[in-house]
Amino acid sequence: MDKISSSVVLSQAGNSALDLSIHPLPILNISEHLTRRKLQTGQEAPFIIGALIGTQTGRDIEIVNTFELVLQGDQDATYDGSASSNSVEPKIDHDFLTTRRDQYKSVFPALEFLGWYTYAPVPSQLHADLSEQFSTYSSSPLLLMLTPTSKEAQGSQLETLPILAFEPTIEIKDRKSRTVFAEVSWKIQTGEAERIAVDWTARGGGGEDDLTSHLQTQRAAYKMLHDRIVILVQYVADVLEGKAPKNHDVLRALAALVASLPASESSAFRDEFSTEYADVQLTTYLSSLTKTASILNDCHLPTTSANSKMIQTIGEAIKATLRVQALYQLLYSYVFGATLWGSFIAGFIAFRAIPRQQFGLLQSRTFPVFFSTSTGVTIVLLGIWTATHNQVLVDTFDFSSPAVIQAWVLALAAMCNTINLVYLGPKTTETMFKRHKLERAEKVQYSDPLASNEMKALNKQFGALHGISSLLNLCSLFCLAAHGVSIGNTMVL
Repeated sequence: MDKISSSVVLSQAGNSALDLSIHPLPILNISEHLTRRKLQTGQEAPFIIGALIGTQTGRDIEIVNTFELVLQGDQDATYDGSASSNSVEPKIDHDFLTTRRDQYKSVFPALEFLGWYTYAPVPSQLHADLSEQFSTYSSSPLLLMLTPTSKEAQGSQLETLPILAFEPTIEIKDRKSRTVFAEVSWKIQTGEAERIAVDWTARGGGGEDDLTSHLQTQRAAYKMLHDRIVILVQYVADVLEGKAPKNHDVLRALAALVASLPASESSAFRDEFSTEYADVQLTTYLSSLTKTASILNDCHLPTTSANSKMIQTIGEAIKATLRVQALYQLLYSYVFGATLWGSFIAGFIAFRAIPRQQFGLLQSRTFPVFFSTSTGVTIVLLGIWTATHNQVLVDTFDFSSPAVIQAWVLALAAMCNTINLVYLGPKTTETMFKRHKLERAEKVQYSDPLASNEMKALNKQFGALHGISSLLNLCSLFCLAAHGVSIGNTMVL
């Protein structure tokens, strides 16, 4: 006979005279026990069992704490009382139970063994048999049962906790006695310390700051708005299907609400807005870049002695600027400052300040200008250096000559910038826009685990291209820095 099919619960509800109170800690312990066993076994409904401890004064019972119990045999076996489950009934490891009970008793003398808990939809004959095993420790061991909830209920706020409490009793039927369960009503009993602890846990602990509190408030508001919208959408769907009566006042209010929403979230508007926003950011970025280059240029201009005469006329200033050494230092200051700022400072600032897709659009407009100017200026520097150092052309591969080494350093920087300009930059931008387009089509983020294989392939391609481009930028920066140290030590071309 199937043990689940035979009811072991009395049909009369609320016939128990027990006044049962449950503290929050046992509920949290049982929930944690179930969640851990689900992850360990991979089962949707694993078998769990544990002991309830607390205090009892007459018919007043308080469950204060719990501890897990160990079964004899296979700990991962499933016991559901059906014919498909294990043929061997679960047996309690009494030595473990006694040892653990005595340990709690030595620390908390007032706590007694009151019953046991498990996870199941309803009590069955299996639970009646288990209850008899606990009769050694308590004349009437309570059963606290955590019941499974439906997926629909899990997605919404439950009005009551999915917990049932039962008191075992003896029923005489057909001159035979058997153990049955009578449902017991229960309530949550909390002290001031427990309320503070639960509230502290729900708020995420003591590390919460003003930003976290603000975000939690915003999340609660958005969730409430989402729940109300779901209710309204479901009502409209039911009206269309004829399941709900039409309320014209409500429908008119909904129509007015929808009509009041801004209709500017079109793809054309978003593209135009992103383009204009990127242009403004690019203008700001170029002005900052020019200012930085000017500051670096001032740092590299040759200084004069304290008693030297200041340049007073515009003609003298132009004449000093047109000298080869001053021109070389000006060009070097620009390309070094642009590489340092554009690749490793401005990019991080913009990435944190603007949305990701707008950041990508900004970089797609900025980097072609950056790579073009950096490549051109580096090639001009290489030409001036070669023209002012004759040994570079005579002994091109004489690496014992500092002038030859610096020429090769400039050539390497120019080559890195050229590769980024001609191939890596355009290819990375093309891959980025493909990914943006696919994100809008699939309506998922590129990092979403549910993204398509095409999105994952684009992520891999973009990562490789962007990584190589960044390495070349870093190589160019190191070359320019090494060249700057060299000319800074000599100040002679």
